[in-house]
Amino acid sequence: MEDISRELEREIARAKPSPHKTNRQKRILIVDDFGELSSGGYLKVLVYLFLAVSLVGIMGTAGFYTLFAKAQRENLELTDRLAVLEKKADRLTNDKEILMARLVMSGKKPDLDRPEVVQVPPAKEKQPGIMPKQSVEKKSQEKQAAEKEGAKTPAHPVAVTQPEPPVPPVSMPDPPVEPKAEVSVVKPVVSVEKFSVIRGKTSEELVVKFNIRNISKESKEISGRIFAVLKPENGEESGWVVSPGGIMKNGMPGPYRKGQYFSISRFKPVKFTIKNQASPDSFTTAAIYIFGDQENLLFENTIQINGAK
Repeated sequence: MEDISRELEREIARAKPSPHKTNRQKRILIVDDFGELSSGGYLKVLVYLFLAVSLVGIMGTAGFYTLFAKAQRENLELTDRLAVLEKKADRLTNDKEILMARLVMSGKKPDLDRPEVVQVPPAKEKQPGIMPKQSVEKKSQEKQAAEKEGAKTPAHPVAVTQPEPPVPPVSMPDPPVEPKAEVSVVKPVVSVEKFSVIRGKTSEELVVKFNIRNISKESKEISGRIFAVLKPENGEESGWVVSPGGIMKNGMPGPYRKGQYFSISRFKPVKFTIKNQASPDSFTTAAIYIFGDQENLLFENTIQINGAK
């Protein structure tokens, strides 16, 4: 008799499904409005492409910014050199005009285009044994005069000196009058507006605020350093407060690198915070000094503080 139960067990063991292996790979699925699924693998490619393009763009931006900053610095240096050369050209032009005026007033005709060529006549060759006619006549006259004098005083010959011919007076021309050189007035390029001194957030701080404006006719950027000097009513230099953190030397604040840097095209607000326990009313005047990139003084003015008299 066959064992049916054992055969059934074998059939069930054969028909038993194998365990399902889950796929752990991440996928992007897109579900539409009707519930249908579609693969979104191409979105991953687009994301990677966007990241690569963004990285290349950031690196290119950094490189171009470096080149732009370098070109801007070179442009500023060339602008400063051009300004210096223009000043030199103006000074040389002024000197040339003064020299031309001197030549005209002295009566000489200036000819600067072509140099004056002085022709020197060739020297005459002396022939041996032949003396000039004038020298022969002069020697014969001297000999006759010496003989006459010798006949009068034969024992003691006296040397005869001919009187020198009178020198005609030479009229010297009047010295030329030098024209007065025009004094070049340096036009201001910046101005200060809305100046005020107030108490800061604490009782140990003073805040100096004002605006600087580019008033030059040339539309170019101006940069440099700024100093503010607060002065008490008694005017003693020991009580002056120089900001930011400088000292007074020969009537000017310094050193130059201590000043607050600024760069404006048209307008810019400026603010100084000074560590000082004195009240704003203890200072009556303030001097503003603005220097350019070449440490040249662009602006200097004394301002009454907060309507002080």
